[in-house]
Amino acid sequence: MNRRKFIATASGLGIVSLSGCLDIFRDDEDSENEYPELPSEDRVDEPPYEINIPPRNEDEWNPHYLGENLDTSSDVNFSTDVDAILTDEKIKIEEMVESNEYLARIIDNEDKMNEVINFRNNVNIDFDDEIFIVIESGFNSSSFIHQWNRIEETPDGIHLHGYLYQPYDRRMDFESISSIIRVDKPDDLDIVYVSLTIDSEFRINFNSSEDIVRIPVIT
Repeated sequence: MNRRKFIATASGLGIVSLSGCLDIFRDDEDSENEYPELPSEDRVDEPPYEINIPPRNEDEWNPHYLGENLDTSSDVNFSTDVDAILTDEKIKIEEMVESNEYLARIIDNEDKMNEVINFRNNVNIDFDDEIFIVIESGFNSSSFIHQWNRIEETPDGIHLHGYLYQPYDRRMDFESISSIIRVDKPDDLDIVYVSLTIDSEFRINFNSSEDIVRIPVIT
């Protein structure tokens, strides 16, 4: 695949909504030398499942097309039905360094929970049995939503697999998005790996041992 061509043409990155915000897609020859090479395949790869791009019309559009064929057989019980917001957002448009930024955090005690999450209703959780995972990503239309299909157990933790829900009608803004996931705590939990599909040919891989992951070549 010619990934540089893909970066400049892929509709899944919200080109329409971004074009008025940042001058990031360039066709001149100088732009080829503006950015470093793509990160390794460990960081950026193609989704390992088939993705069928729906016709770009409202009647046939499928907002779940990026995850339609993503396996849902999870090793670990989890819930995305968490009625809360982040009070400690790390990825903010006013602090943007690169236009592709990703972060995963483990919330495994009450002090962290109170610092990071604001629940709209009372929540009862035993951190001996459960944890919260906070995922942030930016930047694109705020109409996009993280969707999480499954969690695999790994020797040192867990691995979340998800995709971006993309509605046909999108807000023409440029924001970060986040999700909070309640997860049964595995016996060994040192790290949470995340694989997030953001386009039919493009998946980002990051983990909770890292600070904000920034990918300058894919803005």
